[in-house]
Amino acid sequence: MVAIGRSSHAFFFDGVSDSILIPQGRFTKLGDNHSIGAGTKIINKTSPSDILSKTGKGKDETTLINSKFDNEFAIEAWVIPDCGGIIVERERQFKLEIGTVDTPGPAKFTVYLDTKNGTKPFVLSTATDVNTRWDGIVFPEQEFSGIHDSYNRYDLTNYNDATNLNFNHRPLYHIVGAVSNNNISLFVNGKLLVSQTKPTDAKMTDSTAHVYVGGKGGDYRGVLESIHFANRFD
Repeated sequence: MVAIGRSSHAFFFDGVSDSILIPQGRFTKLGDNHSIGAGTKIINKTSPSDILSKTGKGKDETTLINSKFDNEFAIEAWVIPDCGGIIVERERQFKLEIGTVDTPGPAKFTVYLDTKNGTKPFVLSTATDVNTRWDGIVFPEQEFSGIHDSYNRYDLTNYNDATNLNFNHRPLYHIVGAVSNNNISLFVNGKLLVSQTKPTDAKMTDSTAHVYVGGKGGDYRGVLESIHFANRFD
């Protein structure tokens, strides 16, 4: 059993079915009703009806994440993966990951860019899967042959060694996926781990899909303390 103190404002995802949905839309049925205008031009509105809309006119395609500062974008998150998975994603636009649900794995940042040759995914990863192990840097770090070891899908001899005692022994990570004018970058704890040059003609693709925190259900196990989106990268 895992216990989390009441002082925590973080979310714990069980790696089985948990997910948080940030819906795409204008929430026109929420908030306080109020009227604007005068005479025959009075319009009834609700106060938060344009919180997701760039213009407030209600079209999903206007809810851009990269409409300022020359097509820059960044996601940062504070996480305690056990052993992790998808932190946040928006279909055909971006995905930020660290570890996997059952086994320590790479940190990954995927972003879709519109290029002269069509829309293409650009994937940064700190490790590659070579069938018998990960080759590269994986998260979370773990002891070897210790009581707090993680389950490891590649180790067929130690399936029963991992226990829930590992939960409070996972490190807190700060992970950033960023798109700037010239580069796509992935940082963990302030260190640049992977970077790729962005094509000069490329820009982030637009999307009207929902945003999923923790994946679409059972795609992340561990704690998510905070997630921050920004339309520029410093």
